[in-house]
Amino acid sequence: MRKWGLAALFFIGIIHPAGAVAPVNAFLQQYESAAVSVRERMEQFVYDMNEGMGWLNDYLVSARHEPRVYCPPDKLVLTGNQLVDILQRFVQHNPQYGDFPVGGVLIFALKDAFPCQE
Repeated sequence: MRKWGLAALFFIGIIHPAGAVAPVNAFLQQYESAAVSVRERMEQFVYDMNEGMGWLNDYLVSARHEPRVYCPPDKLVLTGNQLVDILQRFVQHNPQYGDFPVGGVLIFALKDAFPCQE
């Protein structure tokens, strides 16, 4: 699974040209100092990425018969604010990911927060 994670970050870096997606550290710094309306849009951005990652998880299981990338509890619905908190905590404990795009780091943060039982 570690190979997949590094490959995902590499792929995300390739499909997003430089400057198109803020590094997670810059995103989190902006979030901390932003007005409430901007914070809400940033939370929605992270929430939307989480929704897409949830669809990826469902696709992996149903169509490809592969294990999930992360395994949140059934019926758990995270808010954008909670997702930003998960992202912040992950980067605090894993500062080496600070220069990677938000979406790539969110995958690792969710894997860390909701590991699958092997």
